[in-house]
Amino acid sequence: MQITKRYWIHVGNRCNLKCKFCYYQDSLHQENNKTTTEIKKELRFIKYFWRKNRVDFTGGEPTIRSDLPDLIKYARKIGFKQVGIITNGLLLSNENYFKKLIEAGLDDVLFSIESPSAEKHDALTCVKGSFSKLINGIENAKKLNLGFRINITITKQNYKDLPELARFLLKFKPKVVNIISFNPVEDAEFHSEDMMASFSEVAPYIKQTINILKDHTKQINVRYIPFCFMKGYEKYICNKYQQKYDTYEADLILREWLWVGPFLTVYHILKGIIRLSLKQLLTQSLYSSFYDGILKSYQKFHRKSQECKKCNCNNICLGLTQKYAEVYGVKELKALSGKITLNPLEFRKNIKYP
Repeated sequence: MQITKRYWIHVGNRCNLKCKFCYYQDSLHQENNKTTTEIKKELRFIKYFWRKNRVDFTGGEPTIRSDLPDLIKYARKIGFKQVGIITNGLLLSNENYFKKLIEAGLDDVLFSIESPSAEKHDALTCVKGSFSKLINGIENAKKLNLGFRINITITKQNYKDLPELARFLLKFKPKVVNIISFNPVEDAEFHSEDMMASFSEVAPYIKQTINILKDHTKQINVRYIPFCFMKGYEKYICNKYQQKYDTYEADLILREWLWVGPFLTVYHILKGIIRLSLKQLLTQSLYSSFYDGILKSYQKFHRKSQECKKCNCNNICLGLTQKYAEVYGVKELKALSGKITLNPLEFRKNIKYP
């Protein structure tokens, strides 16, 4: 399977919500948005130098930018075959604005919804009325015949709502649903104990959610939870090792290159690649080995237990984040039996992305 040809353009941290689980919660109102010229330069760089052909605009919130239609149109002009936005959906409640984005070339939207309850969704986003506007935006996507995806972030406050949210989403028929465990990185790390539920508690609700959705959506991805919590549902796990083949995920090497610079990127690759097995190096492309090298260097931010050494998924799983281990420990981790695998797609060999 081909490594993702997509990249996410981060337009800045500014947003019209203040979600309690946001990576950039403490910098949402900073004047750090990139200029139109800077973003167009970045688009050319990832298209012509890195040969990417799909792009998503993300933030913060991309729809609060007045130049978004122009940016979408420019991305199409220079040859991107798919142009999307990752959004809270508030401004897409305006059908005329939504049409304007589609006319510019928008053909994919990733909405975030946190609960079937307006009260709970609004509490998590810290803006009253955000739920109703989001639903209007999703309804507009359906009305305008635009395929869309859904992100659900799992927190202590909403994990028991997951099955009900799944049933609520059935009528909208999203093409992809991403079920994402709270990820304690960036600013979100400082809110971990308030937001992060234990995987042992969450896993049964995720499984119920999958059972409800699996025959009604083309793809379900479960992120940031180790395989051992999802026994019998391993094919839905799409963590860092699996994401490099997810056509909707951003290329990790390119993200490193643009966020920390080429020198640190090369350092991370070299630091990690020496930890790959000879079999891994001989059975995959050089670029794929570079990718895995970066992931190996990420292992220092994660924790495993002695059980992991016996697990058949040990080589395709990063384990727990350091912050999760600080809060809940590592005793929940249990080895999965079976043949040891080096293939990140061991359980996802037949995946076909819509």
